[in-house]
Amino acid sequence: MPWFERHARWTVPLFFAVLAFIPFGNLLWSTTRVVSSRECDMQQYFLGCRSFAIAEVSNGNLPLWNPHSFGGEPYLGNFHTALFYPPNRIHLALPLATAINWVVALHVFLAGYFTYLWCRGKTGVVASMLGGAVFMFCGAYFFKTYAGHLPHLCVMVWTPLMLRCIDGLSETGERRWVLIGIGATTMHILAGHPQYVYYTALAVAVYAAIKCVESSRRPALLVGVLIMYLGAVGLSAIQLFTGLEAAGESLRGGTGATYTFASRFAFPVLNWISLIAPRWFGAITETDSGLRYWACGFPWEQTLFVGVCPVLLALYSLRHITSRRLWPIVIAGIFAAVIAMGRFTPLHRLLFDHLPGYSSFRGTAKMAYFVALAIAYLAANGFDAIRVAPRAATKFAIAIGLFGVLILVLAAGIERSGQDSQGLWSQLLRHTADEGYAAHDLNYFSQATYAVPLFISQTAHAAMQSTAIAGTLVLLVAAAVFAVRYRQDALHVIVLIALGESLAFAVSISADCDVAMPPLPVSWTDSLVKLPSDQRVLVADFSIGDLTTRIRRDGVWGYDPNGLRRWGEFMFVSQGSPASEVDQYMPLRRVNRAMFQLVRCGLVLTSNPHGNPVLPGPMAVAQLIGGAEVVADRDKMLSMLATPDFNPRGTVLLETPPAITPAGQADSGTVTVLRSGTDELELQAEVKSPAILLVTNAYSRGWRVESIGPSPQAQYDVQPADWALQGIPLTAGSHHLLLFYLPMGFRIGRWVSLVSLVAYGIAAALILRRTSPQNARGALHSAINTEDGKQNA
Repeated sequence: MPWFERHARWTVPLFFAVLAFIPFGNLLWSTTRVVSSRECDMQQYFLGCRSFAIAEVSNGNLPLWNPHSFGGEPYLGNFHTALFYPPNRIHLALPLATAINWVVALHVFLAGYFTYLWCRGKTGVVASMLGGAVFMFCGAYFFKTYAGHLPHLCVMVWTPLMLRCIDGLSETGERRWVLIGIGATTMHILAGHPQYVYYTALAVAVYAAIKCVESSRRPALLVGVLIMYLGAVGLSAIQLFTGLEAAGESLRGGTGATYTFASRFAFPVLNWISLIAPRWFGAITETDSGLRYWACGFPWEQTLFVGVCPVLLALYSLRHITSRRLWPIVIAGIFAAVIAMGRFTPLHRLLFDHLPGYSSFRGTAKMAYFVALAIAYLAANGFDAIRVAPRAATKFAIAIGLFGVLILVLAAGIERSGQDSQGLWSQLLRHTADEGYAAHDLNYFSQATYAVPLFISQTAHAAMQSTAIAGTLVLLVAAAVFAVRYRQDALHVIVLIALGESLAFAVSISADCDVAMPPLPVSWTDSLVKLPSDQRVLVADFSIGDLTTRIRRDGVWGYDPNGLRRWGEFMFVSQGSPASEVDQYMPLRRVNRAMFQLVRCGLVLTSNPHGNPVLPGPMAVAQLIGGAEVVADRDKMLSMLATPDFNPRGTVLLETPPAITPAGQADSGTVTVLRSGTDELELQAEVKSPAILLVTNAYSRGWRVESIGPSPQAQYDVQPADWALQGIPLTAGSHHLLLFYLPMGFRIGRWVSLVSLVAYGIAAALILRRTSPQNARGALHSAINTEDGKQNA
């Protein structure tokens, strides 16, 4: 037994730590450079999102509301903020860029290590290490570092640990697996991406169901998995309940997104080629040479790269699918692949129409990560099968050698076809263009470009090169597998090929950018300086991202799907679009002055070199409106608001009759803003006659109002006004009010989490006390390594 296997408890973590360090290097100590391409979501969203939270939490405020985006939107209720995710505490101790880089590196390490622990339940140390390395550097996971997708990177790493707990329950039924599973699932939820949590739960359910078929401990497995999720829901309730409540009011809440929107960014059938040929569709990063990525979607979503060697090892493991009991992960992996392909399969429409919550998400390609995880697990099993019985793999080596030759022949055929503007390759391009254009998934080239002869030949050449590299690697793997029959040391060559592929890919797509915000146009900065602090700005260029949160100015629109649906419908109608078509991408076609006055928009930032429109007469943060009209129908109300002659200062539109009927007087009194924060607004209203206090912030059910001191009325209520804003009926008199955001989900969730945390701590103490003394060295390692002797025999 090699020395590192005898000391695997510390050598294996060190191995994965070194691998995780290689792509990042000096970034871990940088305060000015951050992991991510400059063109992706790190600059556009997450830097602003994180810096906002750091500033508020450092000042002792837990921000439940972000006033700078979409006229105000839930902040804690936005899962992407991940405020309660424990690793994010590092932000309070390190500079922003350094903290993000360490969080990313830590999770790349955990992706490999947790996959190793999962594989280790069935395979030897070296095979499990190979499986971990394959997943941590695969396209479906590591490419998210390039895209700057922080929550994506965090949420995926807990899945292999959850699967290991299910395996442990299936094999032993021991309670400690439930304990570890609750912890892993809680972290999975808190990490900040509900779509991954939702999709993963579906795959985990399939995996556990197939496990039940073969397990002799069905009751322990079923009950254990149920408790894993219920316990995780309890522990994460403060985030989960708040987030679910906010999601119900969001742009994708209610009836969900439209099918056109939800079907975008599925994983195309042709893109499965990226498993072994990542640049088949052209350059996948901004630093690559050659023609840019031309397939549907974005390369960091639609590039699944795992590697030639791991894919071949995974295929070989299927020969031992029964003896190694690989059915659960194979079936779960196939299920995940179908989910990932989204609109390309009939199942997507069926789930969209009938499965609760499914219609809230787009980008089904995200589920490809589970496919990559399954391949990593199967690759570890395939390697172990070759190690145990090398002679049995000889026929497989010959078969893949022939396959490698066929791939090289295919490469030559692609290059030749690309010279014919009417050949098979051009037909493939036209089909891609037609499909992508219809689904709004073409992001870098126009539809007409796909018929240009030069474009056809360039794309074919890129595909030929990537195919030829894959074919060459297939031949190398075939030679190495064949050599194992004669020399056991050839196993090291297989490991080196797999690691080399993975590392080469990871290093080639590694990117970093300046943590500082790119300079804004001079005309923008000049206009922003002149804009009064109580007026909002509309950034018409969506590619800028969430600029207003980054610069701490109140904005009319934003960048993420967590904006409130009512606000989105209001703004879409202002642009002449039906409210039913609302999504997070609002086309700016016109300036509706009456509606823009209502949302306090005083400036529109555009790419127009002749200046930015300054809008006269935005309404105040709060004012008394003497007239009110009840309009129950949404479309009718929004149509009235969009009418040019509508007077927002004289009349407020309400869905239901107010508790206090306004007197209809033009001068109803005065309102003064005494204090404002992220989650509250203190007001003094001197009301001459009954009126509606109109607050021009986005309405949400979580907003409440209370009187400070003596009050002329017994009860205050916040109701939607002018569809998207806040209205408070007031009687005549002096009102000192505190308007604050405190959603029911947060109020209930914090107590549920506290009680669950106490219960989890008691359960952990009892379970660990009843098990062997080895638990002093860690329950997980004790359980994982019970098979060490068997695996290395």
